[in-house]
Amino acid sequence: MTYTIQALAAVVVALSAVLGVAFRRSRKVLFRLLKIDENANKIVEGKVHKVDAKGAEAANTQMKEILAAEAIRLKEQKEGTLKPKGSHWCCISCFFLYCLYHLGRSPT
Repeated sequence: MTYTIQALAAVVVALSAVLGVAFRRSRKVLFRLLKIDENANKIVEGKVHKVDAKGAEAANTQMKEILAAEAIRLKEQKEGTLKPKGSHWCCISCFFLYCLYHLGRSPT
């Protein structure tokens, strides 16, 4: 009896790993087909380097520009005038239907 339970647990773990890999790959392919960039809203920091007095002034002006742009974006988001970037509801619903279709198919 205990060997049966262990065997069933091993099958469940193996199937979940296979489903996880299949989901990840299908998601990557679907995002590539729909031209959705997952990194569209990520903020990437620049390279780290030694700063002198002249560089500090340049960094301050650059940071002020970034903060001003972020303040405008937050204001637009609060007012509801911000246009969505990245994935849209139709892409998300298509992906959801795609996943439901593959989960509903019988393995043959």
